[in-house]
Amino acid sequence: MVSNFAKLFAAAGVPLAAASRYTNFTTSAMIPWAGADSSGVDWESPVYLSFRVGSPSGRRFTPLADTGSQGIVLPAKYVGYDFNRGCAEQGGQPGDEYLSSSRVYYEGCWVSRTLFFNADARNHTLHPVVETHATLLAMVDCSRCLDYDATRTPHCLDKRDTRINSTGVAMLGIGFGRESSAASQATPDKNPLRNVAAIAGLPVSNTSFNAGYVLDSRGAALGLTDANTAGAAFYALQPVPYPGVADWMGPRACIVVNDTTPACGNALLDTGLNQSYVSLPNGTLPKPIAKLPDGSRVQIAFGEPGLPPVAVEEFVVGTPSVPNVNPWHVSVALRTPTFVNTGRFFYRGFSVVFDDVHGCFGLKKVESDGVGENEGQKLVVQDDL
Repeated sequence: MVSNFAKLFAAAGVPLAAASRYTNFTTSAMIPWAGADSSGVDWESPVYLSFRVGSPSGRRFTPLADTGSQGIVLPAKYVGYDFNRGCAEQGGQPGDEYLSSSRVYYEGCWVSRTLFFNADARNHTLHPVVETHATLLAMVDCSRCLDYDATRTPHCLDKRDTRINSTGVAMLGIGFGRESSAASQATPDKNPLRNVAAIAGLPVSNTSFNAGYVLDSRGAALGLTDANTAGAAFYALQPVPYPGVADWMGPRACIVVNDTTPACGNALLDTGLNQSYVSLPNGTLPKPIAKLPDGSRVQIAFGEPGLPPVAVEEFVVGTPSVPNVNPWHVSVALRTPTFVNTGRFFYRGFSVVFDDVHGCFGLKKVESDGVGENEGQKLVVQDDL
């Protein structure tokens, strides 16, 4: 497999270096995963982030933090939405959020709100309060949509199991580059981690705060510095191809299964899934299969063809690795374009850096002495819905 990648990634050229990029940027804040102890999470379960809406003492929510989507969905009842007035009267815009993998469909009103992370931290010196501004979906109803297309009106022609004014649902999409025909409203203004206004009560400045984040076992570090990006190797992201949307495509990656020719496309490092999904061109595998069988050797190289990869994830399906990045299973679709969803176990092997200013993506290898580090840790989620 290494020889296959050697043909694809030229020896000349080097990945973008982090050296001195963030020397002048010193403002950052760590938001720990909810319920995590000092050793962090082991990624066996989904991760969650807590925040309060409206003020540091406002209603608290602790939704799943999902890099596979971009946008906040909260029950309209709990975010100050007035059901006796129209959406536009409240300065909002009617909209929806659709999760294609589960076919969950949320409808409501996009409204601007201020969110406060770390409001309940015990040590505000270590974890200062982070104020962010974002446009969230005040959800009016939730359903399953079996026929969704954002290019038509209405977007959903087949809704099932609709729940009106549901109060038991909350979602926090913290990804980037998630715009598509199935998520046309998943734009950067919907992601609070990309819209930081103040840290410890002080407004952030673009002279000392480099927008972006680092995701690792401890949580989400907002604001890139030399310290929190040390050891990461970077490469460039491409702008999304949608007019009027200032966002970045998912990182480029190439995948080899056993000794196949490398197939290259975009990747998603999805904190919301414990399995992996890959789309490969027809003819890549000897025959169509729904899942890779145990014993299949998988190698995913992150970087741009023509340059050395900045990082390579390797595993054998069904065989635990050290650290154990092996997903529960790898589903396969033979179609273009090539796409790789690694699932969240990828984070056992790498810390992930997203630079929202320069359009760069970085990976730093996590050192581990054994399989299932922090095994047995239970994540306690405080649900305030």
